Amino acid sequence: TALGGQALAVLVGGDNNTAVGVNAGTSMTSGSENLMMGTNSLWGMTSGSSNVALGARIGALSIGSGGTSLLNGDFNTLVGYETAVGQTSGNRNIVIGAQLTLPNTSGSNQLNIGNLIFGTGLTGVGTTYNVGNIGIGETNPSNKLHVKATADPLRLEGLQAGLATDAIVVADANGVLKTVSNTTFAISTKTANYTALGTDETI
Repeated sequence: TALGGQALAVLVGGDNNTAVGVNAGTSMTSGSENLMMGTNSLWGMTSGSSNVALGARIGALSIGSGGTSLLNGDFNTLVGYETAVGQTSGNRNIVIGAQLTLPNTSGSNQLNIGNLIFGTGLTGVGTTYNVGNIGIGETNPSNKLHVKATADPLRLEGLQAGLATDAIVVADANGVLKTVSNTTFAISTKTANYTALGTDETI
């Protein structure tokens, strides 16, 4: 289904593609199950399947440019005006927001939401969970949740009082949270007999 001037203009192989908008998917020669909505949406992609692109100028070469960079890929979800800027290829990427780029412009399994929340290793399909990491303010998260800020990156409200037997949360030199036994910081009490030296004086 093609609606708009030059939409899917050169498609010769593929099934169940939908392109709505002038030049939407105009360079695609093969691919199936793609949804492209918006003027120049995925206009440079030559092959790919199961992509969802909602917004104008998705896959642009650069912000405000007339060129296109996204040439091929599968299972990408791209939402927002002129998003996935500079992306040349990749599979299973998720981008939500206007005029955004992914950390690796030829990589796969990445996430960018609003240039604030980033993800890597998004390989999960069906009931298989992703093995990757999520970063807040960090494009290359090293832990399952990696929060980065110039100061005070984490605030938790609603914490409840714990028990004396609870483990204690500490941070290592890299800011990675860990737990240690509550006995690590146990305070010991001692008693001793003291002997007074000298004599009482009356003033």
